[in-house]
Amino acid sequence: MKRVVSLFVLVLAALSAGCRSDIAELKFATSVVAERVDYNTGSRIKPVYREGVIALLTEAGIDPDTVRISYDKDDYSGRTMVLNMPLFAGLSAAQENALRDALESIIKARDDDFYLNLTLRPEQIKSDAEDYREDVKTLATEYRTQLSIDDAIIGLSYSLGDMYAAALKGSRESEGEAFCSVAVNMSPALPFTDVDVIYRPAEAIGESTASADNTADKASPIPQGIVLVRRPESSHSRYNIPVDITVTLGDTTPAMQAKLDNKEVLLSTTFINSESVALYRKEIGAVEFQLGTMGTVQHQSRQVNYFSMQNLKEKCRFMAAERMGRPFSFTMGESIDRLESVTVF
Repeated sequence: MKRVVSLFVLVLAALSAGCRSDIAELKFATSVVAERVDYNTGSRIKPVYREGVIALLTEAGIDPDTVRISYDKDDYSGRTMVLNMPLFAGLSAAQENALRDALESIIKARDDDFYLNLTLRPEQIKSDAEDYREDVKTLATEYRTQLSIDDAIIGLSYSLGDMYAAALKGSRESEGEAFCSVAVNMSPALPFTDVDVIYRPAEAIGESTASADNTADKASPIPQGIVLVRRPESSHSRYNIPVDITVTLGDTTPAMQAKLDNKEVLLSTTFINSESVALYRKEIGAVEFQLGTMGTVQHQSRQVNYFSMQNLKEKCRFMAAERMGRPFSFTMGESIDRLESVTVF
């Protein structure tokens, strides 16, 4: 009898101590631990990861209020998240399967192949030169190449006049505008020398912008289309071939396709090929997705200091993950897509 009573007391003690059972362990590519406690939730998990997990729990039919989301204190990298519930609660078989499927679907999606598909529009070539027409006949109409993400690259737009004016004032620093792009490698390479963006002047169609004092400023040019640049073997001149662009991720069309269609994201080789001589380029093995401006930065003769450049690149990576989503969010930024492995107990 005493033994039964003692066991009962132990169970009550365990319950009163809040004894819990782990239901899942999640390993991420980056730390999920915040620098300080979120006083609204009492959690040390970064909100973006916590909210992502809560959404998955809800979709799996699990009340997130019954699940404690914490981190593994033995993992000093801060990459391991632990989900647990009260000892005598637990998940039903259906909930466990739904949670496992939701988590594993993220990991499986990381293995999806990323492709760039190009459809040439030679009928839209404006040049009537005979060597151009003959060269186009040697090309396929459709090209498909697999992409692998490289890293963020920062372009700098600057004015020689501003640099000269700064030098006259005795300063080595001047201002320029930083631009965010993400480089991707292609396999196979494509038989073109460049990918260019064709712009039309905003003022040509009556468009303009206004500054804060209502003074009309010259508007930025508007991206109109993307062209592949080609140089015939028999010529030193180049010509442009209009092209339609689609991207695929596995069997799906990623969200970034809409950005490409709307010219919010542009395909180019502007920065990648800036250091090479166009005359000697025979093919392109990499392109960049241009995301846009990152604002004004200080530079010295077109050089940004190391720490500023690293900060710009990190900011650019976050822009890529946020604006283009998968597959960039698998390696950049912070979101539930940074999940690399999962164990459901």
